[in-house]
Amino acid sequence: MPGQTNGYTTAAGGARFAHNVGSRIQGSVSVSYSSLAQEVKTVPGYSGLTYEGDLSYKVSSRLIAHANAARSTVPSDRIGANFSINDEYQADITYNLGSRINLKLLGSSRLHNYKGAPSQTPVDLTREVADSISFDANYKINRRFDVGLIVTEQRRTANFPGLTYTGTTVELQTKAVF
Repeated sequence: MPGQTNGYTTAAGGARFAHNVGSRIQGSVSVSYSSLAQEVKTVPGYSGLTYEGDLSYKVSSRLIAHANAARSTVPSDRIGANFSINDEYQADITYNLGSRINLKLLGSSRLHNYKGAPSQTPVDLTREVADSISFDANYKINRRFDVGLIVTEQRRTANFPGLTYTGTTVELQTKAVF
């Protein structure tokens, strides 16, 4: 909307390259330079590289390995922060047990650094790291219905002790396609 602002101005430019090596390896790389300037001059902004890299390797007709790494700047939903600088890394392995069952093991790490004016609230979250590992099992009942089980262990650490935790979640999913 005219006259409203997010508290910063941004400019970015970059390049993307994607390439397949035969039928087994697929990859892409994106590199950009981003500049983010705070409207409050006493609060530092960000200038630097942002990137994303993605690589998939089809080991066999049943086994696929995948990895992804990215750095980005995004608007923040945290009090006292205008934006965050996010570093995210992920790797997974998928194994297909025939045409109906697939299994996936996934590990990820996310680092979020929140930037902006210092918060006047008792909770001043400026940095958090979330590491997780999960196991997914999916069964295709027929061409329209799937059922899945996902077990995830997550460890989150933050600069504010009350927001540091470890947790395990178990999800049972159903999916219908019409």
